[in-house]
Amino acid sequence: MPRRRDVCGAHVVRHRRGRDGLGGGPDQPSALGWDAGRPAASSRTIKLDFAPVDLAVAPDGTIYVSGVKPGAFVGLRLYAYRPNGQRLWNTPLLTPLFNSHVRIGPDGVPYSENPQGWAPVVGGGQPLDPEEQLQRVQPNQPLVGATQLVVEATRISKATTWRRSTGGWR
Repeated sequence: MPRRRDVCGAHVVRHRRGRDGLGGGPDQPSALGWDAGRPAASSRTIKLDFAPVDLAVAPDGTIYVSGVKPGAFVGLRLYAYRPNGQRLWNTPLLTPLFNSHVRIGPDGVPYSENPQGWAPVVGGGQPLDPEEQLQRVQPNQPLVGATQLVVEATRISKATTWRRSTGGWR
């Protein structure tokens, strides 16, 4: 278990290179981290060499950021960082969806959302390749207490169905 000061929150920011914020090239994405109990000021910056999509922080302080390399239009990956910003590993994600969510399950494992459901990205402490992720996919998002979040659409009323069938919503 990490020491309390090592557990951080984080979020992804983009800022312009150069002091004046006007020049210096393209946006430089970063993840900002802060110590528990001190949300007013970030305590660390993690420079990212890819375009970030989503971020989740595990109970042990590991920071997971999904993203793609500049110029790549496919190939979403998950990058794992220690709370101090040291990159641990990266692995391809099963999902073909660019804006896929990453969430931490009740077991502390990161899961990625994809068309088949929710796939764990880590197994036995090691990153899983997409084939292993597919074999372990769950139809619903895992939650605490061995439950899963299930979202279902409600039935459309006759009035709504009629309005839609006449060519427009009212």
